[in-house]
Amino acid sequence: MEIIAHRGASCNHPEQTLAAYDAALSEGADGIECDIRLTKDGHLICSHDRTFERVAGDKRPIAELTRDDLPSINVGTTAEPQQPLLFDTLLDLVEGTDCGLFVETKHPSRYGAQLEKTLVSVLRDRGHVDNPRLHVISFSAMSLARMRHLEPSVHRILLRREIQRPLGPILWRMDIPQAYGPSIINAKLRPGLIRRGDGCYTWTVNTRNDVMWAAQHGIDWLATDKPRQAREWMDEASAQAEYPTAS
Repeated sequence: MEIIAHRGASCNHPEQTLAAYDAALSEGADGIECDIRLTKDGHLICSHDRTFERVAGDKRPIAELTRDDLPSINVGTTAEPQQPLLFDTLLDLVEGTDCGLFVETKHPSRYGAQLEKTLVSVLRDRGHVDNPRLHVISFSAMSLARMRHLEPSVHRILLRREIQRPLGPILWRMDIPQAYGPSIINAKLRPGLIRRGDGCYTWTVNTRNDVMWAAQHGIDWLATDKPRQAREWMDEASAQAEYPTAS
């Protein structure tokens, strides 16, 4: 099971900042996860929300911002200010490493299909379309369908929230998702999802019991805000499996 740093090491650092992703790599994460949105002038920005209000107090929609607006937005701390992270900068960080990258396309988006078109253009320019360590993930089946049409070599994972049911078999026959990404609650409710597709990405797992459950049930990629601690718990689960306590 690989440990994926959800928005970086976001338990101890401002999420989706260079500091959070640097920390994730230093803590030994096997991969990192980011969300992407598109600015008015066509740049991919790492952000979960449609505005920076929650993380920086800025209520302007990201879709109305330009790259020139970013230096005035502090998504870090007072002591360590950081401007919103460009996806290109995140690629700079992981290139030359064996770090996996899980890129979530955020929808609904004002620019619709342009988000996937821009992402594919960046991945082609940076030589990542054939990168087996890169995955596009989304709650939107339409987003994954567009990715399949634009660049079928990029691996695609369909995310599922706590109470969402699996989608119909026609999407699998059309090869739109190649793997499932259920929440840890959904995975526990429907463990059959773990064996559907060519891998299982589960989120967001931040407790010892959930990490150990995931390690014992065949999860491939575990997204967590606590990569260092999650690895310790995973190693504990592996040790228990190898040396079970005598009854």
